[in-house]
Amino acid sequence: MKKEKKQSRYPGLKAGSIYGTVIFFIIPLTSENPNFISSLLNTKHIFKTILGAFFFGVMIHIVDSLRIARAKKDQD
Repeated sequence: MKKEKKQSRYPGLKAGSIYGTVIFFIIPLTSENPNFISSLLNTKHIFKTILGAFFFGVMIHIVDSLRIARAKKDQD
């Protein structure tokens, strides 16, 4: 039981940070701006990436919490 708790610690935070990092580098590659560095360091892009990563992490946390609650209910 301790091992299971340790493995599922902050899954939303981990998923959000990985998602944010990947999106941070992928979106400027698809933009119309030919300069990758200026597109990457754009304040608007950084803000959108942080918000996207936060909300993605929150959603993963909610889904994971609901799954754990359902598993505990089924176990009882």
